[in-house]
Amino acid sequence: RFTFEQNRVDLQIQLALSDEHIDPVQEGLDVTLRIAELESSSLIARKIMPVERAVCASPEYLKQYGAPRHPNDLRDHACLAYGYLSTGNQWKLSGKDGDHWITPRWTLCANNAEVLRDAAVAGRGIAVLPVFIAATALKTGKLRPLLSDYRTPPLSLYAIYPPTRHLAVKVRLFIDYLVETFAKVT
Repeated sequence: RFTFEQNRVDLQIQLALSDEHIDPVQEGLDVTLRIAELESSSLIARKIMPVERAVCASPEYLKQYGAPRHPNDLRDHACLAYGYLSTGNQWKLSGKDGDHWITPRWTLCANNAEVLRDAAVAGRGIAVLPVFIAATALKTGKLRPLLSDYRTPPLSLYAIYPPTRHLAVKVRLFIDYLVETFAKVT
């Protein structure tokens, strides 16, 4: 239970976790959080924060198989793929030499980035992970960043809610809270 000092509104949160792109109107939800490049829709979206991603692998994996020096080298590595990418199972990496679309040879495809992070830490392959999910493993050296001269397409965390004439106070306060809290993190 969260209590917001402003307006002293008590808010109860029922949390349902899923990486599926669901329709909050159809599901009867007040607000959904989505990391994506948003497609046009009748829903309203408010950007909460940018989501940076990193190509990374464990030191054990790199010792055994070596580190890719160019995005095209990823085709020769075991990769850990995220199942709900808007680009399917293709990774896009952009650098000074242009855009590179890679269809990785994945050994594990999952719809959860924490599972992919844990598999990468265990030495199962190379993953493209949101930095906020990989941060601790990167800081402790359990994962190492790769291909630092290349970037993945930008993603953001959005709060998505149905269009209404007057946004419910609880939804507005919750979204404001998220924006303020994540602004301190980024």
